Amino acid sequence: MPPYEGCERPPILPRSMSLNRGALESMPDLTLLLYSRPGCHLCETAKEGLAPLVTRYALRVEERNVEDNPRWERDYGMEIPVGVLAGRKVFKFRLDSGRLERSIRASLDAPQRPRTDTT
Repeated sequence: MPPYEGCERPPILPRSMSLNRGALESMPDLTLLLYSRPGCHLCETAKEGLAPLVTRYALRVEERNVEDNPRWERDYGMEIPVGVLAGRKVFKFRLDSGRLERSIRASLDAPQRPRTDTT
């Protein structure tokens, strides 16, 4: 099953990739970690703003409740919502979709390195 199934259109790929089986298998893992907490209206607004990028780039969003982990609370609790892509903080307080889109495109064009978990 292609990673973009259910999206309105296939994801935008870097110029160096063609849309074939090999290209799909070599696509980087585009997972945005979204640190939030229940009842956060800015977090809800950020989630709504992510929808077009989720569709356009087959971006996966993994929401993490900062209240579930003391480290997440310490690192992100006063800045939520916080978006982390490829180990880099790409927004805090409010979603900057332009900056996030530039980060996504840079991730697509960058050589792939082994992924490290930010748990």
